[in-house]
Amino acid sequence: MTDHGNVGSDTFATAAVSSPLGEVALLRSQVAALEQLLDVHERTSVEQALRLEQTLREREELLAREREAREALVETQAARDRAYAQAKAERQRLYEIFMQAPAAIAVLEGPEHLFVVANPLYVELVGGRQVTGLVVREALPEIEGQGFLDLLDNVYRSGEPYAANEMLVRLDRDQDGVLEDVFVDFVYQPMKTDSGETFGIMVHAVDVTDQVLARREVEQKAEELARLSRDLERSNELFILPLRAI
Repeated sequence: MTDHGNVGSDTFATAAVSSPLGEVALLRSQVAALEQLLDVHERTSVEQALRLEQTLREREELLAREREAREALVETQAARDRAYAQAKAERQRLYEIFMQAPAAIAVLEGPEHLFVVANPLYVELVGGRQVTGLVVREALPEIEGQGFLDLLDNVYRSGEPYAANEMLVRLDRDQDGVLEDVFVDFVYQPMKTDSGETFGIMVHAVDVTDQVLARREVEQKAEELARLSRDLERSNELFILPLRAI
């Protein structure tokens, strides 16, 4: 009885599934599942497309920024090269003016006053000595004790220029130990960085020895003439007084 009942139940189930209504329901469920799958796929595809579009847009923006950065870098390098070339040309022009200037000019750097540049007139002023690359004490040892080293130190420390006219400096021009009197008009001009710190001193000097000696000679002759005039007046007085007495 039991086996017969089970057979009847299976037969009923099979009949129910194989009935037209069961097939329609199954198809509907499959269609619904497929529609859901398609909807999910569509949403996923749209999201992926949007993400891909965003990624591509960001990549293009990044590439654009990289191009702009490269172009800016190239322009910066070109501007730097132009500025360097201009500065080099300007420095060369100033150097030529410096070397041809009608005055003795030298550039000293550092607290020990190292000669960096000296133009021909400066070299001539100090007796033809090549001073470049030497500190002042080594290049011109005879000026020790004449006050010039103290002046240089004060200008370097204070950052204030110093000028003097017809200053006597005794130089060993022939390098034979014999000091020669030289008179100069000169300026010690401090050179400063952009921050205002003194890093060197420019020396500008003019040899006025001939003018000073010529003026002194004129003054001496004027004094001699004045003395002769006074002597002549006294002589005349001595000669005229006896005549008046007669």
